[in-house]
Amino acid sequence: MKSSHKMHQTGQSVPRFQEDSSNNVCSVTEDKHQEQPQTNLRLLHSRRKQISAARKTDSSSSIGTTLRVKTTWAREKAAESYRSMIDAEQLGFVCLVEKCYVIVGVQEQEQTILLSALQKLVDYERYVDSKDPDDRLSKTGKRGKISEAKFNQILFRHRTLSFIQNELFLSEKESKLTFPQSQMEMVYSKRHFFEKVLPIPDAPMIRLPLPLPQIGKEWGLAQLLLTIGPNSLVLALMLLLLERPVLLLGESVQMVTSCARALMELLKPYEWASTFMPILPYSMLDFVLSPVPFIGGVVVDGPHRVSLVVGDHRTMEAMAEGMSLINLTTGSLIITSEQGIARMLNVPIYLRETLTSLYFRLKVYQANASSALRSFEKFMNNGFSPRERVTLYSARITIESHFRNLSADLASDILGWKRYGKNDTESDFFDFYPAWFMKARHEELRFQEALVHTQLFVGYVDSRRNEYLEREKLSHSEAGKRIAKWMLKKWKENRHR
Repeated sequence: MKSSHKMHQTGQSVPRFQEDSSNNVCSVTEDKHQEQPQTNLRLLHSRRKQISAARKTDSSSSIGTTLRVKTTWAREKAAESYRSMIDAEQLGFVCLVEKCYVIVGVQEQEQTILLSALQKLVDYERYVDSKDPDDRLSKTGKRGKISEAKFNQILFRHRTLSFIQNELFLSEKESKLTFPQSQMEMVYSKRHFFEKVLPIPDAPMIRLPLPLPQIGKEWGLAQLLLTIGPNSLVLALMLLLLERPVLLLGESVQMVTSCARALMELLKPYEWASTFMPILPYSMLDFVLSPVPFIGGVVVDGPHRVSLVVGDHRTMEAMAEGMSLINLTTGSLIITSEQGIARMLNVPIYLRETLTSLYFRLKVYQANASSALRSFEKFMNNGFSPRERVTLYSARITIESHFRNLSADLASDILGWKRYGKNDTESDFFDFYPAWFMKARHEELRFQEALVHTQLFVGYVDSRRNEYLEREKLSHSEAGKRIAKWMLKKWKENRHR
């Protein structure tokens, strides 16, 4: 501005800028008396303005190109959406509704019958729908009335559910059947079955072995043993006995829920008295930070989601405060980092060896392509084979026997509880004193520690060793094999009398 004002005062001419519409640049015209140095300066300014104008033109051109591309993409997507809308309109109105059915009044030991029957009903309805997909997609007429075919299907469903409710239950005799005491009898004795024909066209008859297969005690236990192994299973149960929370993580609903139920069953003779949530939605993962002990399960889609839950800050914080994690996808147990817990967890050698032997036996059975250990559907329809049931029964009894021994004479003597507490006469409430119970255990341990150093105890150990060696020698001899075959033959003859 100052230089321009000065130029006017000295009488110098000012350049006039004219816009050339042909090439969008500015040309400079000068008066006759313009001096050359000033002309060069003005030309320099004009060049700068030309370059700036050209850049603005290029920028506006690129923006216009981007807008045209976006507009084309939006039109294509709108056309695709419109075509999808027309296709959906031709199919009719489809409403997807998530439903949850709560079944009450079912005996726990009879759940397998109910679920097997419901599965056959679902399979039949899927088959009917597959025969007429148009009717499956559009069940109503023009005025919204239910079609006759759909109405008949609803009536059939209600009649079948009524049959299941009133007819599918064990008789008094069937409900009293239990496992034989001898494992040989469990394998070779005559098997009893629950049999029932459902009023469903072409549906196979329900035929389940008695006692009925149990989802938690059998299927859940089998999956825990085969997935995380016997040692990790016992450690997880010990954590629960210490009332530490355990979270199960897997990709299958039946896997997670059955394993969670199995953990509760395997705590016997003790009963879980805290929170049990076999299915915990991922959106409620904050629950793991709860200060109360719990058995919970989270079902996720795919291994990547499993890793997300394991690495979630809430999971990590809960594990630092006492929670342990059973990863059914990787078959691992991650024990809590709570201080002092790891020192208390020690699986006895005899318990580990016994369960390991049963574990390898299950692995052999699982290798059979027809084994129900490989399929939950096969288990629900047929149950496990006698040998598989014996193996799982032995594992369950072994764990229960070990946990029962932890309570010493409280388990063996019906009046044992009187020795370790007092009864409040006013409130009739019994006060148990753990110190009294542990005092007796410490006294026994001190005596046992002195006993193992005596020659008497060393001689007993030698006698047990010699007894084992004699059995091994006899079992591998020809005479031993003949005696075993003869005893098996006689046992089978006596069984059928």
